[in-house]
Amino acid sequence: MGNNKYYYLVKNIGVLTLSNFASKILSFFLIPLYTNILTASEYGVYDMVSTTVLLLIPILTFNIEEPVMRFAMERGVDRSHVFTIGIEYLMKSYIIVLTVLILNKLFRIVPLTNSQMIFFFLFFVFPSFLPSLSFSFSFLGLCFVLQEVWE
Repeated sequence: MGNNKYYYLVKNIGVLTLSNFASKILSFFLIPLYTNILTASEYGVYDMVSTTVLLLIPILTFNIEEPVMRFAMERGVDRSHVFTIGIEYLMKSYIIVLTVLILNKLFRIVPLTNSQMIFFFLFFVFPSFLPSLSFSFSFLGLCFVLQEVWE
């Protein structure tokens, strides 16, 4: 019985580590692409937005995706209830971010164009809602920077 608990623990740690490592390695391999295509200032804009979002995600979402993954893998747990709680937290955090962006638009606290606000919001939504799909985050980053170049 004791070995079963340790196997279960190691399996859960492995799954969470693998998903976390995959996103980091993808970002590492995309850096040469970004720096080859973008100027230093464009890459700086991308880096500032992505760093801000990566700082806000754990604060505003309480890293809810990790507990949802952990409890959803447990036996005897109502998975729909676990996912419902996770979605509720994410929706509340999206509303907070949207409210802050709207207030920023009204009071011009930080000068952002409409497209920058949309991309900032998408930068926040995709990685927090689909953490295992880090490619979506990197793809949105590239779209954001290319959009800045074309304006």
